Amino acid sequence: MATEQQDVAAVLEQFEKDRRYIESHWDELLDQHLGRWVVVYGEELVGEGATLPDALDEARPKCAIENAAVEFITDEPRNMLL
Repeated sequence: MATEQQDVAAVLEQFEKDRRYIESHWDELLDQHLGRWVVVYGEELVGEGATLPDALDEARPKCAIENAAVEFITDEPRNMLL
C-alpha cells in the first residue's frame, strides 16, 4: 500500500509532466487555443474553454481537475515565478 508521501510525490511528478507537456506544445497550443484556457492531465489536453469554468467543466469528467495543469494561452510575454 502506498504511503501518503508516495501518493503526493506521484501527483507532483505527474503535474510536472503535464507542465512540461504545455511548454513543449506551446506553439501548437497558440495556433489552436489562443485566448482560451486549457487543462492538461496525463499529458493530454482534457479540456479547453473561453473561460476557466468552461475549461474545468469540460475536463472534470476526464480527470481529477485539482491535480491538472491549467494555463491561459496567450501570445503576451509570460512571467515565471521561481
